[in-house]
Amino acid sequence: MLRAAHLAYGHASRTSTSWGLPYGFTTPIWETLKWRWSYGGRSEMSRGPGKIEQQLSKILKEDPSLIHSTADLCRQVYWVAVVEKKHRVAVLRALKTFSRKAAPWLWRDVAVHERSDDSWYDFRTHPASGRNRAPADARRPAKR
Repeated sequence: MLRAAHLAYGHASRTSTSWGLPYGFTTPIWETLKWRWSYGGRSEMSRGPGKIEQQLSKILKEDPSLIHSTADLCRQVYWVAVVEKKHRVAVLRALKTFSRKAAPWLWRDVAVHERSDDSWYDFRTHPASGRNRAPADARRPAKR
């Protein structure tokens, strides 16, 4: 009974592979893979900025004095006339990731009567403060 309990929890003897473990392994392979591929809920390595992040970086760094709306950024990234929700979600996700990694100067301004079209700008060139403004990686400010 004791030997069966030890084998059930991944303790294998060095001479036996009757439970499917290779010689010398004391933990099941699937537990090793689970730990190796995810550490703390995140992947170990980044593959760098994606296509959308690269395009946003180019757009925002061309002229830092401009203020861009979310719809304008979607049109410039995807080259579409009508912006759909899938475009908006992808661009917002990329903006948050981009601001977290490479652009702490990126801020957003929430218009009071707009539902989903925020303004994105460089805080170094437009340092005004207000209740409806926040860094891009922070939560969206409430409309007041």
